[in-house]
Amino acid sequence: MSEIEDAERQAQPTEFRAFLADIDASVHGFAKTLLRLGDTRAKATVIRAVERLASGQAHPSGEMRVIMSIFRHSRKKRSRAGKPGTSAQPAQPPAPH
Repeated sequence: MSEIEDAERQAQPTEFRAFLADIDASVHGFAKTLLRLGDTRAKATVIRAVERLASGQAHPSGEMRVIMSIFRHSRKKRSRAGKPGTSAQPAQPPAPH
């Protein structure tokens, strides 16, 4: 294995673990979310797949990268919605006294 492949392989668990930290989820919490959202595999299979991603034993598939991107985008959108001046709705003027 070349140094580049070795470095790329070692970067994967860091990337997935960073993703879990970004969305404030644990390995098992993320697996449960996937199941709740419609993953049809057995619960143990989903948990093992997420554990393998987190440990670097498996690389995120293209589909998983899309899921990760959606979760990150959704998380950022929710966090921005709570800040003043960033909601989609205009601010309401103060009620007259």
